[in-house]
Amino acid sequence: MPLVDVSVARGEDGKLIVSLINLSPDTSARVTTNLEGTASGRIITGPELDTHNTFDNPERITPAPYTARSRGGELVFDLPAKSLVVVTID
Repeated sequence: MPLVDVSVARGEDGKLIVSLINLSPDTSARVTTNLEGTASGRIITGPELDTHNTFDNPERITPAPYTARSRGGELVFDLPAKSLVVVTID
């Protein structure tokens, strides 16, 4: 089973929207692409695979800012274990 699932779509404005999911419960992953530009968006993850918000603790996990690294004209995504990243590429 692959560790990372990736989906790409093009928005009405022509920009690429990329979502990456690291399915591993305990292993980080690095995805290197041939995409150029800047990629910024949001990441969500939690301390445990089944972490969730409740009425008593509604912000146990919340989205946080995320930016991919640019290395030699390529975008590199470092994904913590059990994380979801959605970015727009400019």
